[in-house]
Amino acid sequence: MVNIKLFNDYFLASHIAVPLLTVNNRDTHDIIRMFFETYNFNVVGFKEEDKVIAYLNRELYDYNSEAIEENLISFTTGDTVAANTPLVDILALMEGRERLFLITDSTIDLLITKADLQKPPVRMLLFGLVTLLESEMADVIRMYHPSDEWKDLLTEGRVKKIDALYEKRKEKNIEIDLIDCTQFADKKTVVLEDASLRENLFTSSKNSAEKWMRKVELLRDDLAHAQSLSNWFETENADLLVSEIQTLIHKLELQKFEKIISK
Repeated sequence: MVNIKLFNDYFLASHIAVPLLTVNNRDTHDIIRMFFETYNFNVVGFKEEDKVIAYLNRELYDYNSEAIEENLISFTTGDTVAANTPLVDILALMEGRERLFLITDSTIDLLITKADLQKPPVRMLLFGLVTLLESEMADVIRMYHPSDEWKDLLTEGRVKKIDALYEKRKEKNIEIDLIDCTQFADKKTVVLEDASLRENLFTSSKNSAEKWMRKVELLRDDLAHAQSLSNWFETENADLLVSEIQTLIHKLELQKFEKIISK
């Protein structure tokens, strides 16, 4: 079974980062202006003795200063992370930040900005977590309803469509069971309508749990249709949602374990 460790091992900060452009004390204001105004960079690193020791910020740079060094901004602990930091952790670290600088072999050489959170590795990470969540829900539903009693929790219309899809796939000799023919929304309904299962997974009210699951479903839909993720990172607190998804996955795994040992 795929688990969350896979996402931590294979989706890293470096996968969405860009090289940090650098200047040194031999460069001029005109060079800096070109980087900031012509090429539209917001920050550039500053090198001294072949090591990046600080950076320059487009919004704070004073072209009337006597030397570039007068505009240097020192790195703080929160500004830098290792290039091999799990990407899922970067989502939380970027909350409220414009950028992060990445360290490779003791050298600050990469940069992540909010725009980089739109890149394919982030989408793959998020969709993978939601897919894993759905898979874990299916496994637990099977264990709670081994004879497909979960169908009683869905509408007659949905059950008919699920049965029809199941028969169609059987004709093609595709090895599946009935729960494999459900959609995310169906599994969501079963989890919420099964009081015992819901209470084991959520500490909040049924209404709150339903709102949360709907939010996950909306994120899944946006990812599936390649919609912009800006809203999720700017107003929907995506990093918190990702953390909550991971927590629910752990709870589902625990439910499976408890069902197995109770037999």
